[in-house]
This record gives sequence, structure tokens and C-alpha cells, in this order.
Amino acid sequence: MVKDKDAPPGASALFAEMGRFEVWQKEGHEFMPVASVRAGNLLAALVYTMNRTDAPWSDNEQVIALLPNARSTDLGDVIVNPEGEAYQIQNTRLGLIFKMIDFPQHREAKALFAEWEADYAAAKMRDAQALFGDAPIRSTEPTHAAIDNSKDRGGRE
Repeated sequence: MVKDKDAPPGASALFAEMGRFEVWQKEGHEFMPVASVRAGNLLAALVYTMNRTDAPWSDNEQVIALLPNARSTDLGDVIVNPEGEAYQIQNTRLGLIFKMIDFPQHREAKALFAEWEADYAAAKMRDAQALFGDAPIRSTEPTHAAIDNSKDRGGRE
């Protein structure tokens, strides 16, 4: 991240470390998440989700397309950086800019995912308790002893 106190507002979003950027395209008054992009900055995320003459953007190895046949990213669309800050692509007389905006759709999607994760964890715990009763539930990660089966057979193969 940019640490320079003299950097212009929003500069930290332009020079983030490689991470996952979310691209949301505007359709009428709604926004749809269309891609997750591994990029180092907002401009790279924009370029990776623009069609080329030889292939659609969804073929880019840096991109996970969430919607089939989505159009190229354009003015009015929103890119959310790995820190969760949303930037709308706008045009000025000086060229394209990324304007930081309040983006409730992203917050709602994150909250919904967190709720789903909690529900999934609770269901997994209920299923385990139904199978094993009140026995303490151990980690599902194998231990070294569990992998080394020769100890279970007294060292004989």
C-alpha cells in the first residue's frame, strides 16, 4: 500500500498489493457482481475485465468470471479493492477516474455470505452431534499419529 502522506486521496487503492478485486457491472439501477480479479491495482482490474480483439475478458487467467457472457467493464461500473473499498469508474475532462463511493450492495453481499458461513458451520456441528452424540468433536485435520499407521500395528507392516 502507498504510505506517502503526500499521496493524493485514493492513491492507496491504485497501488495495492496483489489481491482479489471484485467487479460489479451496472445494469439499469442494479449492480451485478461479474468477476473476481487477481490484480495489483484498480486499473489492472479494469483492463483485465475488458474484451480484447482476440478473446473475451473471461478467458483471462487473472479473472474468475461469475456471469457468463458479461460485457466489458465500462463507465458507471464499480470495482471493490481487497480492503473492501468501492470505486466507481467515471469519466472527466481529464480522463477516467476511480471515485470512492459508498456501495451498500457489496456490504449486503458480504453480510449474506457471512450469514451463510455461520449457518453452514452450525449445520455441520448439528450433523456431527447427530452422528457422534455428545462425544467431544476433534479436529478433522489428520495428526501425525493418524497418518503413521505402523504405530497402530506395533511397528509391523
